[in-house]
Amino acid sequence: MGPVQTLKPDTKGRVCLGSLAAGISSYHLTYDQISGKITLEPYTEVPLQEAWLFRNKAALQKVRRGMKQSEEGNLEDAGNFSQYIDKESVLRKMYKIKKTAEAAENLRKLEENKKKSPFL
Repeated sequence: MGPVQTLKPDTKGRVCLGSLAAGISSYHLTYDQISGKITLEPYTEVPLQEAWLFRNKAALQKVRRGMKQSEEGNLEDAGNFSQYIDKESVLRKMYKIKKTAEAAENLRKLEENKKKSPFL
């Protein structure tokens, strides 16, 4: 626990937490009516698309183990996977092209210029 600080509210009742709030996206406030004590519990929110990981304990454990192994330098080169890329799908997604005769021509041109795109 850090040093005790006295914080004074402004005229609208707001209190500035300053650097204490770094990395925190919200607080859960509890108020004890008997003692008058206010408690703020810090929360960091998780994007919805990542929330599944925190609900899946086995997957989270694997990710944490992998992060620890990475920090320790325990890495293995698995080689180049570019041969498995569906280039047409990638190009369609990159350029949001629909399947038409014009799109086929655009894809042909893009294939000719693929050296401009570093990952293809």
